[in-house]
Amino acid sequence: MTELESTTWIAAPPGAVWRVLTTLEALGRYDPGVTRATLRPSGGTPGVGTIRRCELARGGWFDERVTEWRVDEALAFELTAGTAPLKRFVHRTALIAENGGTRVTRKMAYDLKFGALGAFFDGVVARRKFEEGLAAFFDGLKRFVEAGATSGA
Repeated sequence: MTELESTTWIAAPPGAVWRVLTTLEALGRYDPGVTRATLRPSGGTPGVGTIRRCELARGGWFDERVTEWRVDEALAFELTAGTAPLKRFVHRTALIAENGGTRVTRKMAYDLKFGALGAFFDGVVARRKFEEGLAAFFDGLKRFVEAGATSGA
């Protein structure tokens, strides 16, 4: 299993970051890797067990289920279906108040399909792509949250 972790600091309180992260359908507004996110089925109050379908900018899609929902503290998902060659994919985002803002940490873990071939692909391509995607997610989240915090939205 490949594990990645990244951290950023956002100039907004944890509640502001939490509101963005838990507006599950808004993912496509700040993550450049996602063009659209919808809840399946639509409606209802999001929380543990909620399924989000994400349509990817490069084509394809995945469904992920919320596995942890701790207000202003942590949000986690696990892959349930999709077009990517993933056997397992989980990610957890944690929020900690720090220096008048929020330290945001995301931990990801995944296994690719196809055994040794998948492991080779992970070493030469996939890991780098996941790291780039994580950096782009954080950049988009930071800009989106800070713009909202500045505008009062």
